[in-house]
Amino acid sequence: MTTTDLTPSHDAPSASGEPPAPPSLAKRVAGSATNLAGRRFVLMALSGLTAAAITRILGPTTYGSYGAAIATWTLVGAAADFGFSLVLSRDLARETGSHRSMIRAAYHVGLMWSVPLALLLAGLAIAADPSSPRGLSMLVLAPSVIAFGLLPGRTIFMVLYRTREMVLIDVGVAVVQSAAMITVAAAGLGAPALAAVVSATTALNMCLIALLARRHLKHQPLGSYGRRRFARRAAPLGLLSIMTQVYLMIDLVIVGWYITGPSVGDYAAASRMLTILTGVAGLVTSAALPAFSSQRDDREDLQDLLARVWHWLVVTALPIFVGLALFAPLAVKIAVGPQYDGAIPLLRVLALAGMLSVVANFLGTLMVATDQTRSLFLQNALAITLNVGGNILLLPRYGVIASAWLTAATELLVCAGALLVMTRRLSFRRAAAVTGRPLIAILLAVGVALALSRWELVAAPLCAVAFVAATTALHGWPKEFRIRVPGLPTSAA
Repeated sequence: MTTTDLTPSHDAPSASGEPPAPPSLAKRVAGSATNLAGRRFVLMALSGLTAAAITRILGPTTYGSYGAAIATWTLVGAAADFGFSLVLSRDLARETGSHRSMIRAAYHVGLMWSVPLALLLAGLAIAADPSSPRGLSMLVLAPSVIAFGLLPGRTIFMVLYRTREMVLIDVGVAVVQSAAMITVAAAGLGAPALAAVVSATTALNMCLIALLARRHLKHQPLGSYGRRRFARRAAPLGLLSIMTQVYLMIDLVIVGWYITGPSVGDYAAASRMLTILTGVAGLVTSAALPAFSSQRDDREDLQDLLARVWHWLVVTALPIFVGLALFAPLAVKIAVGPQYDGAIPLLRVLALAGMLSVVANFLGTLMVATDQTRSLFLQNALAITLNVGGNILLLPRYGVIASAWLTAATELLVCAGALLVMTRRLSFRRAAAVTGRPLIAILLAVGVALALSRWELVAAPLCAVAFVAATTALHGWPKEFRIRVPGLPTSAA
């Protein structure tokens, strides 16, 4: 890898409010985020195509069983990482001579931890009745949980800003997975067969990434970074990671236990659409975590960098969720079909949760980078209490709409807690300065959407055009977008 000057810039912000973040570091983060964005958009397209096919073939009831099983597997898989990727993203950027030994320790600890979790998922499958579509699907998914122990290998590509190689593997496996899932669904083999495809391709993806990561580390000295040391450093973040996934995903798991019938499929379809789009914000903040960590000791440079990252989010992720709320009927009809009309009000509420999640994801990543572990633990504990307790109390009486509103309320709680903590430690003045123009563009686009609301097929593309045109006219694009889209005006002077 070529040597790059990472010397921070201490120039004053421009008159338009654009902060002068360290240019080389910002470019590397932007390049990594761009690769991950390309990956996300391809995976979104493949996932949308697959969902459009299998939801129509399976129908709401069967898809509900499959969706509940996938949600349980995803939750257990998130627990398998146990913060290993977070601690690696934070520490590899600061301990450049320990990459190989840290990854080796992470593999050992991760694989030992993932085996009992695979057994846990198998136990849940038995408890849910292994002869039912949901139970059998979870049973088939259980072996792939072991492969989640190889997740730390992905961090190497993030820290070295070599995400393109990882993206190629992810996209290749995703193409195979989508084709296989559509074929299996069309053959009428049911939810368990779909789960088998997901299980096999997920394990394949993890193994290929781990092998490629090993090539980048083979010339490094092994070092003496032990498993106990790594486990101690990862444990607090692991608890936080599990808690975050629990409050984000536990609703669909609880729905699968309390509710039966097509409403489960409606909620699973709406949740799936939210999950796909939430990744847009996640890919930017994931790419930024190593940079946040490396700059955390220099308050000025950290505030410049966080303003840039927030600017990227406010012109990409935030407008997507606004559009999803405005055009929920069209999104449901195109993505999953008219038989899921019950998902429309759910999707509108979850789109609101998605807007809040953009802020929560950004602040949560910043809290991880600056070691605000105790505050994260407290806010996540409150979020889990609200989501789980609320679903248990309200779901039987009000149905799945209660779960959707509880998701939005949980994200609001997390945003409020994170803002309360971080505004005491950092100034967000520069982030606020780059927010105004994109927000004006969003409001103008919303006006277009509302004026043409009777003609959704016309309103949706015109709304997008209005946002792009308004942001361009207001010079509201981030500086890095000028590099990626030549000639596009930016907010830089």
